[in-house]
Amino acid sequence: MSQEIKTAVEDATNALMDQMNYMGLDETIQKAMVKSILNSHNTIQQSFWRNILAVATTYANTAYADGRNEASVALCKDIAQLAEKHNLPFV
Repeated sequence: MSQEIKTAVEDATNALMDQMNYMGLDETIQKAMVKSILNSHNTIQQSFWRNILAVATTYANTAYADGRNEASVALCKDIAQLAEKHNLPFV
């Protein structure tokens, strides 16, 4: 991955995480994300989900979890097992 792409993805992820820091806006964020995903090309949608599954699989093995994120880690462990059964090819 080029440094330019890595930096752009990190910046975009940080911007998204900053927006998630506002209490009570989950539904607004979810709707905006779904709208953006659905407005993307189908190949890009599949790439998005392939990458999200890879993130969830990596996150499932996080070394640090406490009461604030342990449910997320547990869910990602389940998702990682399910993801092993599904292939999301680049088409």
